[in-house]
Amino acid sequence: IQLLLDSKLDECKQDPLRHFSIPYGSGGSTAKGRVYTEDEDRFLLVQLARIGIASDDVYDRIRQEVRLSPLFRFDWFIKSRNAQEIQRRCQTLVGLLQKAGRAGE
Repeated sequence: IQLLLDSKLDECKQDPLRHFSIPYGSGGSTAKGRVYTEDEDRFLLVQLARIGIASDDVYDRIRQEVRLSPLFRFDWFIKSRNAQEIQRRCQTLVGLLQKAGRAGE
């Protein structure tokens, strides 16, 4: 998973927080309530790659990065997520990347 994240980030020659492409697919969202924005998703994946998926407290550290980031100064949704919610979202996003990688082979 770490190699997949690193290779995807390497594809973004410029700023990955702006240019990282997430393959959401064409399926409709069945999520209830508020959903994550593409900016939030990119930030989570970039931090996951930077901190390293093998780190013990990776999701707590990502949560701290979200809280400290000026990008989300007024984004109470993302700032109020706990480590478990961030972990679930990151796992969903990694699954999308893996699925897109298998489809592209």
